[in-house]
Amino acid sequence: MAAQSTIGPKGAPLHRLLKRQLDRYAGGLRAISAEWYSLFQAINEAYEQSDEDRGMLERSLELSSRELLQANSELRTLFQALPDFFFRINSQGEILDQRGGDVEDLYATPARLLGKRLQDIPDRHVAEALDAAVKKVVRDRCLVSIEYPLRVGGNEQHYEVRLLPLPFDGEFIAIIRNITERVQTMHDLAEKTKANEELEQFAYIASHDLQEPLRTVQSYLQLLERRYKDKLDQNASEFIQFAVDGATRMRQLINDLLSYARVTSRQQPFVAVDVKGVFDEVLSSLAVAIEESGATITRGDLPVLMADRSQLVQLFQNLISNAIKFRGSSPLEVSANAERVNGHWRFAIRDNGLGLDPSYAERIFVIFQRLFGREEYPGTGIGLAICKKIVEHHSGRIWVESQAGQGATFYFTLIIEDEES
Repeated sequence: MAAQSTIGPKGAPLHRLLKRQLDRYAGGLRAISAEWYSLFQAINEAYEQSDEDRGMLERSLELSSRELLQANSELRTLFQALPDFFFRINSQGEILDQRGGDVEDLYATPARLLGKRLQDIPDRHVAEALDAAVKKVVRDRCLVSIEYPLRVGGNEQHYEVRLLPLPFDGEFIAIIRNITERVQTMHDLAEKTKANEELEQFAYIASHDLQEPLRTVQSYLQLLERRYKDKLDQNASEFIQFAVDGATRMRQLINDLLSYARVTSRQQPFVAVDVKGVFDEVLSSLAVAIEESGATITRGDLPVLMADRSQLVQLFQNLISNAIKFRGSSPLEVSANAERVNGHWRFAIRDNGLGLDPSYAERIFVIFQRLFGREEYPGTGIGLAICKKIVEHHSGRIWVESQAGQGATFYFTLIIEDEES
């Protein structure tokens, strides 16, 4: 028979469950064989390990429960903060659960919607579209989005429904949002755009049609002045001269108004334009004015970009002409440079001319706004308004930084756009 031994002196205390069994069936701790002792010791270690694993599992479950409760609380707060309604829906389209949203923005109380089919709730004229959307999201497991109008409380409301599949049991989420305000804003914007287009078209037609009668008036006044110059007294000659000058200014005003209207009425497709070539062409066309003013005009390395070339010519010509017109007593110096900034080319036309008070920095871009009298500086006050319209047509913006008597820098941005786009 194998050597006898006792459990107590040779190992760690028995696990409480194992000790209870030994007390019940073996009369308590007493001498047993070495083989039985090894077996009981292995069982004891297994019990101890089981207790440790169970403790770790319990702590892990407790931590996971706390994290789950926190995540659930955060998700509930998020649902309450969002303007959308969230519905969990089964493959038959039946609403199983609802979260979030403002009841006033929905066409029915959420509690009344539970158990009903999504496609059976709205009016019949949108039921077919919703039914097709539900079938598509169930069949293809893809995002489906539709918009539709409904009359709620006597007013027309607009809704957007987005259906997103869930990864189990063919269920999906329906997100419903009241987009009435957005639709109304888009409608108002479209109406304003249409009104602006009609106004620009009217300005173009009216300006064009005014050209001929004005030209006739001007011609006959000049003819009257030449033919009867020696037969009229001094007052009559002055009256005729005032009329001729007024007709000339009116003709210039009409021409400038036509130029303003053409910015949108005669747009050309954007093509790759070498701005260096545009700038040099402008300097060539302004050669006489540059020479008479004694101006020194320089440029840096200007880029190639996608634009309406004719409008760029007009833009640079207006800005450089503006610098020449409003030069100071010092020899005029004008420079043009460009740099890439946040997806745009930012151009700077800098001069050392008269400058302007910063309080007029926005006013000068408004049509027909002038900072100086016509006697001091001729013009209609439309040149910078045309510049602004051209820049905005190219998805950019224009502004000026200046101090009176310290020159001015006109900045404008043009978007960087690839030829392929």
